Amino acid sequence: MGIMRTLGRRFNETETPESIKSQEVKGRRSPRWAIWSRMIIPCRNGEHYLARLRLIQTPLFAIYLHDIYHDDTDRDPHNHPWTFLSIVIGGDGYIERVYPDPTKPWTSITKTHKKFSIHKMGRVSAHRITYAADGLKTLIITGPRRASWGFFVDGKYIDWKDYERLQVEEDPSLAVTEGVSPIWGRKQ
Repeated sequence: MGIMRTLGRRFNETETPESIKSQEVKGRRSPRWAIWSRMIIPCRNGEHYLARLRLIQTPLFAIYLHDIYHDDTDRDPHNHPWTFLSIVIGGDGYIERVYPDPTKPWTSITKTHKKFSIHKMGRVSAHRITYAADGLKTLIITGPRRASWGFFVDGKYIDWKDYERLQVEEDPSLAVTEGVSPIWGRKQ
């Protein structure tokens, strides 16, 4: 059996976004070192948005396997704390809106990534996945973490922690209950 088939089955053998609902991120958020470590990130409705298997994570690089269950059109564009390569290894691919200069949102472009396609995203760019095909799996190879990450609202950068707080101010039903945020599931 091929390595990718083994990883895919081992990683997501019985779980689907509909089979398990949680409003809490499962797994450590950002360890400096990790091998074969799993993390689940929920959507606002508690279903899984993304499941990450850290094949290896070091201060210099990381290799992740992502199962992406939903698009992220309910959020503003976001950047990442590292430059990364993304390789679509399962499903029919995805469509994203890329903001090469997120301080100028009118300059965004739409990109389609089909199975086995490879693309690079720099740390200063931002994006939003607007369509995620069923069974979408990506292999992610990152460089070193260089900064925090956040969202761009009308061209202005907002750190993810501040973004979450602002979302709750706009919609009090998203307020933290029992230490867990329904927006991103992080314990406060």
